[in-house]
Amino acid sequence: MGQSADRSRVLQENEIHLSWDGNQICALIGPDLVAGVAGFGDSVHGALRELADNLVHEGVWIEVTNRTEWDVREKGDE
Repeated sequence: MGQSADRSRVLQENEIHLSWDGNQICALIGPDLVAGVAGFGDSVHGALRELADNLVHEGVWIEVTNRTEWDVREKGDE
């Protein structure tokens, strides 16, 4: 995890972890609530929306490190 002079930082992550925290859903990027960024909500949509808002507010960029190439073709093109 790096931090630049403008106080933004980069997290290298491939997954968003979803879990229950009491009666709310937690969407977490990073190893934990201290080193990562989280959002909470009454639904998955709400937790992801708050996570996105918190990433922007905290100046966090996500670097996806596990690239997967998809081969998408029409079914009749086989």
